[in-house]
Amino acid sequence: MSSEKKKKMEALLLLGDAFIQDLQKSKRGSRNQGSESPSAGGSNVTWSKRDLDGQRVYSSKQKKRDSSAVGTRPCAIKTTSACPSSLDPDFNLQRLKDLLQDSGGVEEEDVGHQPPSSWSMRQREVEQCWQQARPHNVDNLLSAQTLYQYIPPTESVKLVDGRYSVSEQDSFLPTAFPKSICSCETNDVAISVGRSVTLVCINGRYDLSLPVLTCRHCSKQWGPEFSDFVRSGYWPATMQAQTLFHQDLFSSFEAMKTAAPGMSRQAFTAMLDHRTKQFGRTGNVNVDAFQRSFLQYVYCKSEEGKLLGKDPFICPACSPEMVAVSVDGNRKLYRFQKTNQREEPGFFDGVFLAKDSDVSTFVEEVRGAVKST
Repeated sequence: MSSEKKKKMEALLLLGDAFIQDLQKSKRGSRNQGSESPSAGGSNVTWSKRDLDGQRVYSSKQKKRDSSAVGTRPCAIKTTSACPSSLDPDFNLQRLKDLLQDSGGVEEEDVGHQPPSSWSMRQREVEQCWQQARPHNVDNLLSAQTLYQYIPPTESVKLVDGRYSVSEQDSFLPTAFPKSICSCETNDVAISVGRSVTLVCINGRYDLSLPVLTCRHCSKQWGPEFSDFVRSGYWPATMQAQTLFHQDLFSSFEAMKTAAPGMSRQAFTAMLDHRTKQFGRTGNVNVDAFQRSFLQYVYCKSEEGKLLGKDPFICPACSPEMVAVSVDGNRKLYRFQKTNQREEPGFFDGVFLAKDSDVSTFVEEVRGAVKST
């Protein structure tokens, strides 16, 4: 900023301060004109009478103003010769307007205008890049669209006599195989189709078959059992293991429930059903079986943590980072009691709520220690 512009800005600030001070002095003078001059130690505050409704009450007798106390405001006429121009508000206001018009050429960058932050500039650049890439992205999306459709894992497409045909195929459940199934020296086994099984993972439901290994020499067979499913990363929905849930699915559901406590298991399984249909498969996920299997899995994981000496479970509702708290716990308890359903033992007995026996023992100890009056 040049020195001439700086001088203009300083003059503007000085005139503005003088104008404000003159306005304040004129207001004080107008207040003192209609009232008697206060004593040296008196107060300028006057109290007005009001009725019960808070309305102001005016007296019939008006105070006579002393003609000597009423005087003309000095420098009321726009003249620079009668008094200093700094005491005339009209004169100062006109000068302020003239200086503002003269300084109209001052650029905004010179008057304390802050440049845009680097974050806002990056945001604008990113938005411009996305806008420029939209036509190209639309073309890529259209070019990726084909007439092919998803097929279930139990079907395959084969080329026969120059024509494609859909045929059935056996899809096995991915599971860990043992090193050997018998004591034969040669590890020569054949894989055959076992019973059907349903697998549910984050991409929905799959209808598969269990693999059966058969030794070609001694004809001994091997099929996966409950422990093999758990080692392979699955968790059975029933003890017969007709339906298997992927353990990673339970971890995802637990993380989503922690981040969004209001999400229900029905909404989560509905998302899995949508994923199943999206990829050309059929079937739904049983909500009750998912809930029961998930609770059993969480309980077993907590017992595993105790045996491994991991940190004890911390209730999210009681930790500093509170997630959710049920404010109508008693109401839910009354509603459950009215349904006349048999009471099932809780999975986490004594973890969240103290046992009834422990509470009764504690109450008896307190009552015995307190002397009756």
